[in-house]
Amino acid sequence: MWFPTKISRYLELHFIIACCTIFVAMELFISPSHHHPFDPHDGTIPSNHLHNFEHSSMAMSFLIFATFTIVLDRFSTTSLWLMFMGLMLFTPGYEPKGCFMKLEGNQYVARCSDEKALHRAVSLVNLQFSWFLIGVPIFVVSFYLIMARFYGEKVEYVSLMKEEHYREDGLKNFDVEP
Repeated sequence: MWFPTKISRYLELHFIIACCTIFVAMELFISPSHHHPFDPHDGTIPSNHLHNFEHSSMAMSFLIFATFTIVLDRFSTTSLWLMFMGLMLFTPGYEPKGCFMKLEGNQYVARCSDEKALHRAVSLVNLQFSWFLIGVPIFVVSFYLIMARFYGEKVEYVSLMKEEHYREDGLKNFDVEP
């Protein structure tokens, strides 16, 4: 790999995790005037703190990305992205510019001709991973919406009030399931 030591392999990702954690803490717990993101009277989000939640949500996406990148790399899980990378690396003509297939022993390995080609290949891998992080949720949500349209039923919502509330309100003929 292009990392000189095992410690430096995840250094950037750990830095992202640390910075995002600090940022979320600053936005939600340290910068609000009473060090609590919710209104102390009714537990809602005050309007003047909505931007704090927006910023924290963006930081959480980076935090989740970095965490899952480490987890997926450490456990060598088979995933859609890894299958796609295998297809791109081991299909003739799809190797990154400056990289090639070389027979070493009894297997082919992807090698790059110089440092510039290696950095280009790494950048392409990172770009493809980012596209998968965007594309997979879009596909999943779209698939869900299509399935909900074809197989979904109209859902009627029922209040979750207890039976004694109905009696207090004078609704005598209302049947509440236990």
